[in-house]
Amino acid sequence: MAGMGGRLQHPAANAFFVTLDDGQGLIPLILWPAVYGQYRSKLRETFVLVAGKVSRKEGTVNIIVEHVGTLADFRAKQGRIVEGPGTERFQQARSYFR
Repeated sequence: MAGMGGRLQHPAANAFFVTLDDGQGLIPLILWPAVYGQYRSKLRETFVLVAGKVSRKEGTVNIIVEHVGTLADFRAKQGRIVEGPGTERFQQARSYFR
């Protein structure tokens, strides 16, 4: 997933919650403390790429984040220009995290 980082919440639960805006809607992200600690500075960027697992529970859908990158990270790694969601090049973002 990719989008503009939004509101960060850290309630009494162990997890950190971030809302990502992908231009089509809001995507709720869940980050465990170790993942948040590792990527905290990247989450402050305006535009981020995240990879993780989809969690469906009690009628809600969240992304459990495993990796976070910036657009600059992606461009440096791929050596390509990202054109936007749905394009073939954008779909290759997954390989950035491997």
